[in-house]
Amino acid sequence: MAALAFLFAVEKIYNYDVWWHLRTGRWILDQGVVPTQDPFSFTTAGAPWVPHYWASDLLFALVEGALGLDGLILVKASVIALAFG
Repeated sequence: MAALAFLFAVEKIYNYDVWWHLRTGRWILDQGVVPTQDPFSFTTAGAPWVPHYWASDLLFALVEGALGLDGLILVKASVIALAFG
């Protein structure tokens, strides 16, 4: 069952938010701190910001940096397979 779940989970990334999460993770890696103000927006630059998913953003950036986008897809599929197993 886990192998079947893995095969179904290996697909291209459809969620456009992944790019936002990857950029936030890279920002955390570069700065060495979790942002408390919006570092990306032009219209609300410096506005208070709570990145609720900072830990997963950091993990995504580390995986993508080491293995690329294909590696990120394989890690996602592996986590899903482990959950089904």
